[in-house]
Amino acid sequence: MTCEISFLPVGNADCIVTSDNSDSAVVVDIGKPRLLQKWLQNKNKKNIKRIYITHAHDDHLPPLVKLVEFLDIWLKQGEVETFCFPHSFYKISFEKLIAYRGTSPKYDRLELALNCLDDWDRLGRIRFIPASRDSNSYTQGNLEIHVLHPRQLFIEKHLAKSHTKLNEISLILRVIYGDFAALLLADIENLGLKECVDICKPDELAANVLKILDHGA
Repeated sequence: MTCEISFLPVGNADCIVTSDNSDSAVVVDIGKPRLLQKWLQNKNKKNIKRIYITHAHDDHLPPLVKLVEFLDIWLKQGEVETFCFPHSFYKISFEKLIAYRGTSPKYDRLELALNCLDDWDRLGRIRFIPASRDSNSYTQGNLEIHVLHPRQLFIEKHLAKSHTKLNEISLILRVIYGDFAALLLADIENLGLKECVDICKPDELAANVLKILDHGA
């Protein structure tokens, strides 16, 4: 059995799919939901084992309403087992909902989208789980995906200082298949990159393929 990492042509954005010969796949970021949907259908991938969103910038994560539309369409033809949201994304979305109440036409659509996420989680259709270093590693056969950065305390300290510099808490993922390893750097920069280099063991940063940060921009 082989493993393939595909970097989808989504322009100045990210969407990466890791898959084997089965009907399963792991998705990292959703730069263009429709393109991802068509790609998965063409490859006959019906079971999305996990979705990682590295951070909440719109070149990695579509607006919440668009994301829910994508998931709703996908659940009619396939499965999404687990979903790793960006840190505080759900909380911030609820804060927006409260702010929109009675003042914006966006309120109803945002409320419906948030309710859909909650229903899917409550009914076990999609499990929404956190992702940080040493938590919720993914394993399927010979495929392993580990979060190298950020640590949970780094996340909380960073968000206490700034809710805007999200690149520094981008997920850095190490994808392993047998003797092969790939590092996916998302948009990591500045203190986040320094933190990752400081805390990682040398072998954790060794890789055959390095996905350049900020989609090479």
